[in-house]
Amino acid sequence: MDTSGAGDAFIGCFSHYFMQTNDVQKSLEKASLFAAFSVTEKGTQFSYPSIEQFEEFEAKHAK
Repeated sequence: MDTSGAGDAFIGCFSHYFMQTNDVQKSLEKASLFAAFSVTEKGTQFSYPSIEQFEEFEAKHAK
């Protein structure tokens, strides 16, 4: 719907999970899903999901 802010969503999510886990691959996977979720709505920060929304999205779409 709107790709504005997708890169910011990706790098923010990657940084968050990498600092928690030190696992590059897992952090990349989570960041990719987070960025994918962020483009389903218009806008930038308003389109970023909450942790609860992201976990629900991840449960449906993660490999």
